[in-house]
Amino acid sequence: MDKKKLLKITAVFFACMLCFTVLSRAADQMSVAVVSTSRPENRMITHEVRASGKIVQNQELAVTTEPNQRVKTLYVSEGDRVKKGDLLFEVDMTVLEEQILNQQQEMEKQNLTVSDAKSQKDVNAQQKASQQAQAAEQYSLSTHSAGVRLSRAEKALSEAKKELKKFRKKHQKDTSVQDSSVEASLEKACEEKAQAYIQAQQELTEVQWKIENAVNTALQEAINAGTTASLVSNGAVLTGCALQEMPETEPEIIVEEGLEGEESNAADGMEDAGGGYTGDIIIDESEVVGGGTADNGISGGDTQEESGNIEDNGADGGTADNGTTGENGSIGGSGNTIIEGTDGSGEGNRAPTQEELDRIEQSVRSSYASELTAAQQKADNALLEKQEAEAALAQYQKERMDAESAQNKDSEKQLIANVKAAQQAYEDAAIAANEAAVTSGRAVQQAGIPDAQNSSDRMNEITYEQMELQLAKLEKLKEEGGRIKAPSDGLITKIQVITGEKTTDTTAMLMTDLSKGYRFTGEITKEQEEYIGTGDLVTLTGSSKKQVLEELPVESVTEDEENKSIRHITVQIPQESDVFALGAAATLSFSKKSEAYPICVPISALRLDEKNQTYVLVTEQYESVLGTETRARRVGVTVLEKNESYAALSEGGISSQQEVIISSAKAVDDGSRVRVQKQ
Repeated sequence: MDKKKLLKITAVFFACMLCFTVLSRAADQMSVAVVSTSRPENRMITHEVRASGKIVQNQELAVTTEPNQRVKTLYVSEGDRVKKGDLLFEVDMTVLEEQILNQQQEMEKQNLTVSDAKSQKDVNAQQKASQQAQAAEQYSLSTHSAGVRLSRAEKALSEAKKELKKFRKKHQKDTSVQDSSVEASLEKACEEKAQAYIQAQQELTEVQWKIENAVNTALQEAINAGTTASLVSNGAVLTGCALQEMPETEPEIIVEEGLEGEESNAADGMEDAGGGYTGDIIIDESEVVGGGTADNGISGGDTQEESGNIEDNGADGGTADNGTTGENGSIGGSGNTIIEGTDGSGEGNRAPTQEELDRIEQSVRSSYASELTAAQQKADNALLEKQEAEAALAQYQKERMDAESAQNKDSEKQLIANVKAAQQAYEDAAIAANEAAVTSGRAVQQAGIPDAQNSSDRMNEITYEQMELQLAKLEKLKEEGGRIKAPSDGLITKIQVITGEKTTDTTAMLMTDLSKGYRFTGEITKEQEEYIGTGDLVTLTGSSKKQVLEELPVESVTEDEENKSIRHITVQIPQESDVFALGAAATLSFSKKSEAYPICVPISALRLDEKNQTYVLVTEQYESVLGTETRARRVGVTVLEKNESYAALSEGGISSQQEVIISSAKAVDDGSRVRVQKQ
């Protein structure tokens, strides 16, 4: 091969290589993403707040009149402007005068009702005012004090449980769901048994209170009757004379070891069934009236005798050995009036002795013995069950703590002990609170305070007062000739009365009070609230460019009650301003600028990775076999502040001299080759 041909071939080869290189570089350039870049700027971040709204009244007035008035003439329409004192509408005077007359008559009736009730109330109040006031004061003090102690005990128990739970959460080793469930079940059982014990103690206290109340009432009735019950003295009981029945709920007083005596009337004497002698008790032309009823069954009464006396046909009217019961086996079930003789002298109105009162008390307590025993047994059983539940929980906790460290074990033991002590204190306080309420309630009952106050008297008085007010309004309307006038300058916004029809108890008209001025009200987002607040100066612009008010302070920014993402913003309109009309649409605008930040980039430069971390891509130059290449490099950044256009970044991530990618024709990530588009 000659030299020329070789040179020719070599030339063709290099030409092809050059062509292929150019094509390759061209193809490579086609595959490289074209990006736009920008250098960070030193600038402020401006936040624009805009809100659309309307001009509304500051105050709306309701124009009212008395109900059931016939509208004679209506002088205004919706949308009319009125001055203070302008005539709005007029009512029919004939209907008005009829209403006044009817109201006066109804008031006279009501006044009589109030007077009668007040007289009766005064009589009752004089009898009970003193004892009621004292008993009520004691009740209030006792229950309040007990309630305070119970509240403190409950709070202490709650805190002790919280501390124990907190400790276990921090120190306790992992346990199975079953273990946790077992302990929770045991704790719940302890709480239930504790509440059952408190309830049983409350029931026991109530029984004890009932017994004490029955004893006190029986003793008081025996003293008030002024006569000695024969069941505790001589055994002579007169039945069938002026009786008052006791409530079925009251227990009977059973005579201890009583002998069955014969029933007697006024003509017969009492036969001594105990082996003594018979003495006749004779009452001539006697009348027993006003018999008071003793608690638990002893009925007493005042005995009025015209010529009657108590005669003794026996030698001395001796006393039966063991007392006597009536035919019913008890004194009190039928509320028998008790008459007694002592030594045949005719003495039947002396006060009972202490021995006799003691026997009455013992009789009453005996009648409640079974109920008291049952309540006590229930309380004892509840206490035992509570103790067993607590023991089971304590054993479980001990077994669980055996595997824990000594330090944690001692700490948990102390916390458990604190819970137990607080639980016991709470139970004691609950029982004490009930006892305090029962004890003080006994005094209230004895004072005659009813469980529910009768409010009918006060209701009658209130009714009369309301009728007085209604009459005064009707008479004032009559003095004004039935004319309803505008209370201030304003704009009629709604009319709810019709000529010829009667008024209702609702508002007759609604009007804007122009003297109170206007305000702008609009809505902004929850995020915008960060940049605007009360006192900031804003600009209001109407639909026309000429409708502009500047530097108006924001009056309030409040959260919407239904939509928590919405905020209501209000701005007062100066009263002297006539730029905006009522109901006109307007737009609020406000700008807030931040401090100057040295590193600010367009918002489009910010990127988020799969971990929601913010970063930007900067361009860097690299040398390769193909020459100088431009590649993207990821840089993590911290956003200090941003708006819709720019973001301020913390210093140290990127410098003001670096080119930051703000857009690209293709997807670009860390390490991607890019080509910067010249601007």
